[in-house]
Amino acid sequence: MGFAQKVPGYHDVQHAIDRAHSARVLIFAAASNGGDNTDRAYPARDSNVFCIHSTNAKGNRSEFSLTAERYTHNFATIGEAVESFWPKHLCKPDEDAVKVKSGTSYATPIAASIAAFLLLYARTNLSTEPEIANSLKRYQAMEKLLFRVSETSRPKKKRDDYEYIRLSQHPDTLFGKGTSVIDDTFRSST
Repeated sequence: MGFAQKVPGYHDVQHAIDRAHSARVLIFAAASNGGDNTDRAYPARDSNVFCIHSTNAKGNRSEFSLTAERYTHNFATIGEAVESFWPKHLCKPDEDAVKVKSGTSYATPIAASIAAFLLLYARTNLSTEPEIANSLKRYQAMEKLLFRVSETSRPKKKRDDYEYIRLSQHPDTLFGKGTSVIDDTFRSST
């Protein structure tokens, strides 16, 4: 969901975000699909919410995705041509319930899934250090780790000013390195 302006129930949403943040629940929201015609939608513009932009499968900014903002992280992941379940009651009788859709709303659950994987990795592979997984439930720690996941070992400019998050075992990415490098990166993010 995303709103360009305050709507009825806005304060209820803000209260829920504040409670979730206090309980160390990570929140992800779609940036917007307005290209350069709009700004980040609410709640993606909230400082306790991960704002997620969309890319194509190559990591290039989707045409509909917002221009990156200055002085903040601009996390993005694939949000184009995402195959997903579509509610059967919204389909025509002869239509399949699987659709291919695009938008920051489709990139957002992928980004949340990446964060869930990172938490699972910490719980599984750093089980003797449970404080690491617990720390990664804090916005700042997960933000730092997502940034590290978006980096490559080869110096280069950010593509479209986005931090492109994806899980890859390519040797230039975090998960293409040895276990000790990965584990040390998790430790240094908390």
